[in-house]
Amino acid sequence: MSTRPSSRPQEKIRTTAELARHVGLSRATVSRVLNGHEGIKQKTIDRVMQVVKSTGFTANPYSRILRGQSSGTIAVCLSDFKHYALLQKLAQVVRLLADAGYTALIETVENSDHVRSVRLAMRMRAEAVIFAGQHSGAELAAHVQDLIAAGIPHVFTDSCAEPAANVVTADRVRALELAADHLLDLGHRSIGIIGIIAGRTPVEDARLGGLRRSVEARRLDPARALVSLTGCPLGTSNLIYGREMAGRFVASGKMPTAFVALNDEMAFGAIEGFRASGVSVPGDVSVVGFNNDDIAVLTSPSITTVDAEVGASAAAAVAFLLDQLRKGTAVTGYQSLIQPRLIVRESTGPARA
Repeated sequence: MSTRPSSRPQEKIRTTAELARHVGLSRATVSRVLNGHEGIKQKTIDRVMQVVKSTGFTANPYSRILRGQSSGTIAVCLSDFKHYALLQKLAQVVRLLADAGYTALIETVENSDHVRSVRLAMRMRAEAVIFAGQHSGAELAAHVQDLIAAGIPHVFTDSCAEPAANVVTADRVRALELAADHLLDLGHRSIGIIGIIAGRTPVEDARLGGLRRSVEARRLDPARALVSLTGCPLGTSNLIYGREMAGRFVASGKMPTAFVALNDEMAFGAIEGFRASGVSVPGDVSVVGFNNDDIAVLTSPSITTVDAEVGASAAAAVAFLLDQLRKGTAVTGYQSLIQPRLIVRESTGPARA
């Protein structure tokens, strides 16, 4: 079957979907040509641009919105821009959406203001919504229901307590179970917790659940084996928080032989804090991070960490949404857990005698 452009008189082409049908290509390929993506054959580019030139087609998503048509846009509600792993996930999501012919409309959610973000997504006629990062708040469930009622597909890439929400995320229970199992196998029987606070977010509660499950499997009492300090400052950078927490543990006299941190930056800060207090890592204490960020391999000692498979999580979330858009459905209550990996490096060693 011929794939050459139609020889019919040049009709008015208003959308990328119409342009794709006219040239006999997929919408994703046409969108990639229009957006200047690499990796497309020159003859394909020439084929599309010839029709664009002859018809005077201009891709204008806002004019399509005003006409009540689909926008080719997927809203991405981001909890913040502070965390490296979250920015990695965002970059992956944006790239995958672009490859599929969609534009990402990125909105930062401040102070759990999901009302503004969800309303913006609907006003811009976003075809789907991705929630990336830590999203919580009493009103969030109602906004999820609003999306469901409007037939707009959605997915959370971290967590959501609303049962009807779709979630594709790392198995954080298993992640911290891997970390604790590693430390327990090294002979550690007391594990300090840095930055993971009970009741603050569902993600942190899941991590604490993994720690408890690991120590209970060894017939240890979590109340004794897992050590936290109360009254710690919040709102500082991860590096400073980790360093200060390490100093507080040393000063408290409640010194476990191993520690798990909320992320790799916090683990690095803790290692520096221990170093400043004359405590060596891993000679005196072991430290485990989370995320497998670049900083984990650039420090000395390099940091044992749990890889949350950010890339796999982002890819699975986008694939889930694209499948719904292709089928014209809006699934609810979907749950998918991406399995993490333990990466053993230099910051962990046998418990001191």
